[in-house]
Amino acid sequence: MPELPEAVQQILLAALRRSPKDRPAYLDSACGSDAGLRARIESTLAGQERVTAPTLTASGSGPGGTGIVPDFDLIAPIGHVGLD
Repeated sequence: MPELPEAVQQILLAALRRSPKDRPAYLDSACGSDAGLRARIESTLAGQERVTAPTLTASGSGPGGTGIVPDFDLIAPIGHVGLD
C-alpha cells in the first residue's frame, strides 16, 4: 500500500480524532472544494473503520471462556512459558 502524502495524513489523523458524526463538517473545512482529496480521505476512513470495527464480541461459555474469540472455550493449556 503506497504511503499517503503528508497533507493527506494530517487531515486523516485529524478526522480520526473526531467522532464519526463530526467528520463531515471537518472534511468540508479541511478539503474545501477538492472532491478528489475528500474522496481519498473518506475512502481511507471507511477502510480504517472496517479494520478497527469490533467483530469479536461474544465470549466462550465454558469455564475457560476468554471473551476474545467467539464460541471458543479453553479446555486445557498446552504449555507454560516463564520462570517458576
